[in-house]
Parts: sequence; C-alpha cells; structure tokens
Amino acid sequence: MSHLFKIQIMTTNIFFGSQKYNNLLDNIGQTFLKARERAFKAVNEELTIANWQTGKYIVEYEQEGNIKAEYGKKLILKLSKDLTLRYGKGFNKSNLIYMRLFYIKYHNSHIRKR
Repeated sequence: MSHLFKIQIMTTNIFFGSQKYNNLLDNIGQTFLKARERAFKAVNEELTIANWQTGKYIVEYEQEGNIKAEYGKKLILKLSKDLTLRYGKGFNKSNLIYMRLFYIKYHNSHIRKR
C-alpha cells in the first residue's frame, strides 16, 4: 500500500506545479486564446458583410439602386420596428441609417455577400 501511495505522490509532484505542467496549461490556454481571437475576427467579418448587404437592400428598395436619391424616413422607421419585432436587437433607426450609409460609401468596394 505504501508503495502505491508514494507513486501517487510522485505522479502528482511531476505534473502539478512542475514546468511541464505549466507548459501544458500555457499550451491549452494559448490554443483557446488564439481560437477566440479567430472567432472574433470571423464574427466581425460576417457582421461587416451583413451590415453592408443590409444597406444595399435598403438602397435598392427605396432608391431602385440610385445612390443620389432621397431616402424615405418612413421606410427606415418601419423597417426598424418590424426587424426588431421579428429578429430582436440591432435594428434601431440609427443602425439602419448607418448600414445604409456604409453601403453608399463603399458600394464599389470588395465587400460582397458570400
């Protein structure tokens, strides 16, 4: 029995508190930090595309693709109300106006729906 107990203590000392164990912690932590960073970048990219596409839909609907036409405030207000009811937060009047302006400013850019 005492021999097994010593092996257990020795195993614990080898892994917990040792440089090897600290390296294990660091490797696992760095893996998840890098994955989290890539995930944030991917989400940001997808949201950028979605915002640009939303602006495009609004411009095409209200202006039939004419960038210089006047936009309808009633459309933005109606969209804000209906999108919020249907999909939740993120579609307030200001956001929709910014999405529209984002598309107008960058309509010729490389941002495209995937």
